[in-house]
Amino acid sequence: MWTSHEALLLDYEVPLVRPTGTGGHYLTSTHWPWIGERTRQPAGAHVRLLARLENPVACKVGPDTTASQVRELCALLDPHRVPGRLTLIPRFGTARIGRLQPLVEEVGRAGHPVLWMCDPMHGNTVKDACGLKVRRLEDIMTEVRGFLSAVRRGGGVCAGVHLEASPQNIAECAGAGTVPVRGPGYRTLCDPRLNMRQAVAVAAHWQQGLSPARPAVRAANP
Repeated sequence: MWTSHEALLLDYEVPLVRPTGTGGHYLTSTHWPWIGERTRQPAGAHVRLLARLENPVACKVGPDTTASQVRELCALLDPHRVPGRLTLIPRFGTARIGRLQPLVEEVGRAGHPVLWMCDPMHGNTVKDACGLKVRRLEDIMTEVRGFLSAVRRGGGVCAGVHLEASPQNIAECAGAGTVPVRGPGYRTLCDPRLNMRQAVAVAAHWQQGLSPARPAVRAANP
């Protein structure tokens, strides 16, 4: 079984770090831990934890991330420039996805062979006229297109798309015939999720945007 989650709660994660027997350490709570936009401070405990692990690791970056910040994160999390070691997950939002390409170019100049994974969900959360937190399928697809263009133009590798979705017949995101309203269809306790029809539409949109030379690798959060 392959698992991945955000390494957010250090009181949970740290006791599950184990020595490898060859001088390294491995986090046994998950195969692929990642840290979020709010906990990616270079001097912070979350970055220090992931930096000492031999797991493949990932880090989310937002639209206000500077070139120097992303270069410093790469130096800490991928000091030996190992292909596949580090994945960067931009969560920019459709209005600011144009800021991504300079970061991709900076990482390339620094020689870090990172993977880039699209998160078109978190930067596209808005409130409707009734104050309901929603995401619009059109915005999600627009960010997917902008991500693919920015990473390719910047010389990076598009590695996948990170979705928050549910197999249930929910109505939390707008689009593909779904209108979010308060009631039985809106069940999330946190962020709005795609229903199955919407998730398939985004996955198909991603696949159509890929060149034949770049296979799709998808990740989804239930």
